[in-house]
Amino acid sequence: MKTHLAAALLAAFVLVPTRATRAAGLEIVLPAPGQAFYQDQEVACRARWSGEPPAAAAEFRYVWSSDVDGRLAEGLETVLRGLSYRTHRLRVEALDGDSVLAGEEVPLVIAASPVQFTLSARNDWEGEFSPRGTMVAFTSFRSGDPEIWTASSNGQGTERITYQGGWGPSWSADGNRLVFWSERAGSRDIWLVNLEDDPKVAEPLVSESCPEWAPVFSPLDSRVVYIAKQQKSLSLKLVDADDPERQTVEVVGPEYYPMFPRWLPDASGVIFTSFADSLPVVCQVSLDSGQVARITGPGAEDADISPDGKWLVMVRDRDLWLHRMSDSLERPLTLEKAGAMCPRFSPNGKLVIYGSNRSGNYDLWLLSLPEDL
Repeated sequence: MKTHLAAALLAAFVLVPTRATRAAGLEIVLPAPGQAFYQDQEVACRARWSGEPPAAAAEFRYVWSSDVDGRLAEGLETVLRGLSYRTHRLRVEALDGDSVLAGEEVPLVIAASPVQFTLSARNDWEGEFSPRGTMVAFTSFRSGDPEIWTASSNGQGTERITYQGGWGPSWSADGNRLVFWSERAGSRDIWLVNLEDDPKVAEPLVSESCPEWAPVFSPLDSRVVYIAKQQKSLSLKLVDADDPERQTVEVVGPEYYPMFPRWLPDASGVIFTSFADSLPVVCQVSLDSGQVARITGPGAEDADISPDGKWLVMVRDRDLWLHRMSDSLERPLTLEKAGAMCPRFSPNGKLVIYGSNRSGNYDLWLLSLPEDL
C-alpha cells in the first residue's frame, strides 16, 4: 500500500507544471562570431538581455569594449567604427556601478583598409618598391602590351621603362637596375636594364634553351634568383648579374615545383611557393646547406617576407594574409575575394603593395600596417 502511494505521489509531482528560472545574462546577436570588417566599415552591434530583468539600479548600463581599444560605447545597440587592426575580441557587459552583472564576448577580425595606388583602364600588377622606398616598378598593360613602368611612391611621375615587353620587375640593391622577364626575343628570358642609361636599353641576363621568369635581385648584392622550366619541370636557379660568364646554379630542384621566389632579408636563403602537392605551401631554402623547410600550412602562396624577417605577407583564398614567423600566427589583411596577388613589403616594413581587381580590372593597392602587429 505504501509503495503504491509513493508511486502516485511521484507521478503527481512530475505532472505538475513548474516555472523554469533562467539565469540572467547577456547574449551578443551582432556581430556574428568570427565576422570580418575593414577598419573604415561600420560594425553594427546588438546585445540581448536574457533571464529575469535586472534589478533597478541608478547606475545600471550596458558597455561595449574591445581587447585593444578599451571602452567603446554604451547601450544594447550601437554602431562602432575605426576598430584597431589588432582587435581580436568584442565584449559587452551589464554593469551596476563598477560591478559586472553579466558579460559576453565574440571573436572578430578587423582588416586594414587598402588605398588605391594606380588607376588604369588596363591591368597594373607586380609592383615592387625601390630599395629606398621612393619609387615603385610595376607591370602595366596601359600601353597595350605588358611593359615595365615606374612611379614615385606617391603614385605620381609615371615613366615607361621598356618598349618591347616586360613582366615582373625587381630592383637591384643599389636601385640603379631592374631585372625582368620578357618574350621579346621569341622565348621567355631574363633581361636587365640600367635606369641610369639614356636611352634605356635592355640586355639579356639569362638566355638558356628553356623558358625563364620571375627574377628577383638579392637585397644585398648582384645575385638574381629565377624560375626555369625544362619540359614540364620547374626549378629555382641563381645567377650573378655582375659575373661576365653568367654561370647559373640550381638552388631548388623540380621535386618541389617552385614558384614565386623572394630573398630573405640577409640574403642567406630564399622563400618560394612549392606546388609539389595538391595545395601550395610556402617554403624556405638555405643557400649554404641547400636544406628546404616548410614555413606555412597548405593553401598559402605568392609570399614576401618583411625586412625584419618577422612576417610573411602571402595569398590565401584570393586574399592577403599575414603569417608571423615566430609562432605561425596568421590573420587576414584583405577581405575582398578579388584575386589579390604579388604582395610586396616596403623597405621600412610599414606598407604592402599588391595587385587586386577589386576596382574592376587589376590595379595596384597599398596597405598601411600598424606599428604594433
